[in-house]
Amino acid sequence: MDRKGMYASVSAHPELVSVKDLIGQVEDGRLVIPPIPASEALSGETMAEVFMLMDAGYPLPPMVAWKGADPQGEAHLIEGAMVLEGLVRYLASEGDAAMRATGQPGGHASDAEGIYWVLGGEGRYVAEVGEVPAEYLPVRSMLRTLDFIGFSRGLEETVGADSAPSLVTEGEEVSQRLLNYRAVVTYFRGDAGRVRELAAASERIGKDSRAVR
Repeated sequence: MDRKGMYASVSAHPELVSVKDLIGQVEDGRLVIPPIPASEALSGETMAEVFMLMDAGYPLPPMVAWKGADPQGEAHLIEGAMVLEGLVRYLASEGDAAMRATGQPGGHASDAEGIYWVLGGEGRYVAEVGEVPAEYLPVRSMLRTLDFIGFSRGLEETVGADSAPSLVTEGEEVSQRLLNYRAVVTYFRGDAGRVRELAAASERIGKDSRAVR
C-alpha cells in the first residue's frame, strides 16, 4: 500500500555497518562527509570517549545519509558527521581520506597525534601527542593485520618475551571488539529537502531533550 503524507517522497533503509566498512566508504568516495572546520571537530579526548563507547557496545549517535536515485551513487551524510569525521581522522589508512572528510588539508591527525588503548592497565582509550609507551596500542593498528603484527613484534622487543604474550592477547581482544562493532546508518532515498527537514527536526528534539534533563 502506498504511504501518504508530507514525507511519502522519502524512504528509509537502515543498515548495520562495521567501522572498517564505514571508513572504507569514506575513503573510496561512496559516503561523503560535509566539510567540518578544524575548530569544530571533536577533540582527541572526546574521540577517546567515543572509542570507549564502542568498546562497551554502546550505540553511537544516529548517522543519517541521503542517497540519490542511483543505487550505485554516492551517499551524503547529513547527521552524525562529527563522530564519523573523528573516526576517519584517527582510523583512515591515508591522510588524504581524512582531509577529504574535513574539507581542508589540516583536518587529519598528524603523526604526533593519536588515540591508543592502554595495554596491561585498567583498560581504556587515551588521546596522546608525541611519544607514548610501548604498551599503547594505536587504534590505526587495530583495523589492519600487518600493522598489528608490526606493533606486536615491537612490543615483544620492548617489554620482553615473558610479558608480551598477555599484552598481545589483550590487544587482539580489544581489536576484535572494534572490528565487530556495528553502527546503525540510515540511508534515505528520495527528496533531499524532505530528508534535511527530518534531520533538523531530530536535532531540535535532541536539544530539547538535553535541556529538560
